[in-house]
Amino acid sequence: MQLQKWAIALLLSGFAFSSCKMIKTVKIMNKGSVAKEEFSVSVPFEYRMGLMIIDVTVNGKKCKFLVDTGAPNLVSKELAAELQLETKVTQEAGDSQGGKGNLDFVVLDSVSIGGLEFLNTGAAVADLKQSKEIACLGIDGFIGANLMKQAIWEIDYDKQVFTIVSSREKLAIPNEGVILLPFKPATSGTPKVTLHYNNTEVGNVTFDTGANGDFSSNNDRLKALKKDTIPVKTRIGFGRNASGLYGNNSSDTITFAQTDIGIGNATFPDQVVRFQATQATLMGNEFLKNFRVIIDWGEREILLLQNKQPITDKKDGFGLAPVRSNDRLTVGFVVLGSDAGQQGIQVGDTIAKINDTEYLPLMDENWCDLLYQKLGGENAETVAIEIIRNGERKRYTLRKQALFE
Repeated sequence: MQLQKWAIALLLSGFAFSSCKMIKTVKIMNKGSVAKEEFSVSVPFEYRMGLMIIDVTVNGKKCKFLVDTGAPNLVSKELAAELQLETKVTQEAGDSQGGKGNLDFVVLDSVSIGGLEFLNTGAAVADLKQSKEIACLGIDGFIGANLMKQAIWEIDYDKQVFTIVSSREKLAIPNEGVILLPFKPATSGTPKVTLHYNNTEVGNVTFDTGANGDFSSNNDRLKALKKDTIPVKTRIGFGRNASGLYGNNSSDTITFAQTDIGIGNATFPDQVVRFQATQATLMGNEFLKNFRVIIDWGEREILLLQNKQPITDKKDGFGLAPVRSNDRLTVGFVVLGSDAGQQGIQVGDTIAKINDTEYLPLMDENWCDLLYQKLGGENAETVAIEIIRNGERKRYTLRKQALFE
């Protein structure tokens, strides 16, 4: 994870299984079918902030949706109102950062993707502007796992294309070199897999295309990892640099640990996992983009065809992450011992300027532009930041550092 990059994970979880409302929600999530029995369609996607966005048509209206295996279908409040969707049930759900809220659930008569029509699928309704980071995506909703499970999905990250088929025979799958990863579907259809951090088994990991990071987990998993016989390198930071459906996470200690990760029948050395108290355990696009991915809900199996080796020397940055605080840009997160930390930059400092761009006051478009680009530019080795603290403005020059150097 690049330390200046804002992490977004949009999974929905934590439904109250004991309630009668849950029974209704499950029925809605289990609804749906595909209009054709045999099909094969390819749909291009675009990257926005490390997430995959496609064109869809919902009940006749053209929209932009994010493809998110970590959540059910979801539509914005604005789209639900425009389509006059009827609320079937209201249910509490949690997000990746530990936030909770009540969501209305509706049924979408038709969702067309590349001309392939999915009928009568359930969807949650949410305020996609509640998180300023998610608002920058400019989307109308999510294509979620409860719809995706009606077909087999191939994700070609290199070509930026989804292929949606009715059977595996319609895909070119080699006989060798395939990583097989079994999964159990959650209520929404979200794939839950088992990984290994070094020798430690880690179950119930969300396979999450709605997350733009690589690996994350909670502090209980970190404690188990530290009991492993293999030593673990760690770095500590404090603050917040992640967002879920209901907004930003709260300030907290964040630990980055370097560990070998076992996935199916393969092991990937020296991967970095982000640990935080309330963080969901997941694997996201930053790692998955190194593969051609096939998700088969019928066989409950994910196939990973490796295009390139996941690398760890990309885990670099300037030791801080900016965050939006109303109309100000502030320091949201600092890695202890980094150049930023050693020079005295603190969480809560106002960022007035980055290189030649002023951020006082902070406008919506400035914040979105900052999220879409790397701090200082794509290949920058240094960045100039002007900080205001207690009325005093000071300029710092930060150098890029590897997380574990």
